[in-house]
Amino acid sequence: MKPTQNQKKEMLEWCGADIYAGLFTFRNGEGSWSVASWEPSLNWLFRFAVPRLNNDYYIDIMNYRDKWQARVQSKSGLVGSKEVHKDPALALFWAIKKVQEVR
Repeated sequence: MKPTQNQKKEMLEWCGADIYAGLFTFRNGEGSWSVASWEPSLNWLFRFAVPRLNNDYYIDIMNYRDKWQARVQSKSGLVGSKEVHKDPALALFWAIKKVQEVR
């Protein structure tokens, strides 16, 4: 299942994006950049979403029978999520999203 526009917006905001005039703007020490739309990618998730987990979680991504499994588990073992999808980025997106909702 692909995320809705609202679910993508929630993830972008959680990762620190500001919204202005329909654009999502990110700022860091190198400057700022804006995007009008966004699709989850492993590169983007590891750059912005994974660091938001603050080293409190283990992340596993593995391929099993033509599907990808992403597991995000707290080091305490109390919070975790495992998602399976054909696209590894979407598996990780949904695993992080579920953990984000219980944090």
